[in-house]
Amino acid sequence: MVISWLTHSLSPDIAESVQYSETTESIWKQLNNRYGAVNRTKVFELKRQLASTYQGSIDIGSYFNKLKKFGMHWGLCAPHANSCVCTAKEGLQKEKEEDKVHQFLIGLNEVYVGVRINLLIMQPLPSLYGMYNILLQDEKQRQVNENPSF
Repeated sequence: MVISWLTHSLSPDIAESVQYSETTESIWKQLNNRYGAVNRTKVFELKRQLASTYQGSIDIGSYFNKLKKFGMHWGLCAPHANSCVCTAKEGLQKEKEEDKVHQFLIGLNEVYVGVRINLLIMQPLPSLYGMYNILLQDEKQRQVNENPSF
């Protein structure tokens, strides 16, 4: 049943190449051997796109979601942080999270410069989601101040 599910989730060409495998382990090994290597050109392109991503005229939520598209690829930039079993693992993961936070802050519009400064001096540094929530609240407050209803 698992083999059927697995092969049906693959493109027809790839499924055909593993159709005679007898175990799911065999399928996974074949797929990993073929597609498991990091494509450095793809990593370079993703990093370039990420570096040129700015908020522009979109709201905080849309900007955050735009960056989250890169979320699944951020792991490609430091794959050793996920597979490491040494004592440095916690530090590597923290550094990776801080990189995401910094990238998020770098692309913000200048209207958020004050909030950005305040966030960067916080000890400990808030998580990516923590910063997102703070900036979302700031954005809502700015909207209320721009459009007073009374």
